[in-house]
Amino acid sequence: MRPLNIILTGGGTGGHFYPLIAVAQSLREIEKSIGMPIQIKLFGDKNFDPNALRSLNVEFVEVQSGKRRTYASFRNITDMIKLAFSIPIAFFRLLFSYPDVIFSKGGHASIPTLWAARLLNIPVVIHESDSVPGRTTRWSSKFASRIAVSYEHAGQVLAEELTKKNKDTSIIQVTGQPMRKNVLDSGDFSEFDLASPKPTMVIVGGSQGALALNETVVTSLPQLLQNANVIHQTGPSHFRLVQESARSIMDAAPSQFSYRPYAFLEGSTLSAALSVADIVVTRAGSMLFEIAARGIPSIVIPIHESNGDHQRENAYALARAGGAVVIEEPNLTPNILVNAVEKLLGDPANLLTMQEKSKQFSPTDASFSIASELVRIAQSHV
Repeated sequence: MRPLNIILTGGGTGGHFYPLIAVAQSLREIEKSIGMPIQIKLFGDKNFDPNALRSLNVEFVEVQSGKRRTYASFRNITDMIKLAFSIPIAFFRLLFSYPDVIFSKGGHASIPTLWAARLLNIPVVIHESDSVPGRTTRWSSKFASRIAVSYEHAGQVLAEELTKKNKDTSIIQVTGQPMRKNVLDSGDFSEFDLASPKPTMVIVGGSQGALALNETVVTSLPQLLQNANVIHQTGPSHFRLVQESARSIMDAAPSQFSYRPYAFLEGSTLSAALSVADIVVTRAGSMLFEIAARGIPSIVIPIHESNGDHQRENAYALARAGGAVVIEEPNLTPNILVNAVEKLLGDPANLLTMQEKSKQFSPTDASFSIASELVRIAQSHV
């Protein structure tokens, strides 16, 4: 029996990589139910978590790509040259594999594979995580077989663009965000050793961290720790500086405070952190859906002037749904952050309402819906 051949593509950040892992998990579940083997490969320019790929028997195929920045940079020229070379490489690797269908999570890492798929007329399914579709999504939507979106607004924008091209808009579906199977797991939170009875706040600045947020948190620590335990993802490049800056505060009164900095929260550690969180302070990337799915009220600080202002739109979408409050990055100061935390934790009734609103905002079956469509398309070729 010939296996179904499915290729995933995307990468560049955890916001692209982990939804691909979520879809791969669902594909493995479906594989068991249909009794037909599925071969899965990931085409991308960076392997974020090789253990996650190995555990799902996903083969990584490196296809380097260039990034087109929205600002003037000499690297735009060198990256365009890199992209020009990577497209034929992707073409021949796809020609050798010739998959039944390709699933793209977008981002610059997916561009060579999408170009090659278009040339080879291979069906493509794409997913957009943000409320404002990115450049790769807008371009690839013109030849995609199916389009999944996390936000209804993104679907409306893409439908308008397809209508202008006299293309079928029924291929667009609001699925929500693909989330890994362990996103709702409790994990082992004993490692945090949070002896304090105070509420717990988790701070995540995206997979790369956030310098402005880290600086504000460190400055605010004496006040924040009076209100809550703090678990803080700093980002790998900022971890040492944050740890050293916070050490003097911890040394002053270690018995009173529970502050736990981490370079990166992932897997069971992330699950454990979110399990004990009463509130989360976060950027407005795809993790918003994982936080909302658990029903955790959040303080969202969108990246200032993100591409297409998508982070700001994401943040306010959750705020309008009642699951978050938003602090604009230019307004972020220690006093404003502390006041927002105190206001949330000081109103238990409002926290309960925000918990329910958050859960309603984030469906948890997106990865299965997308995987099912990929299998349907792949089976049509058998």
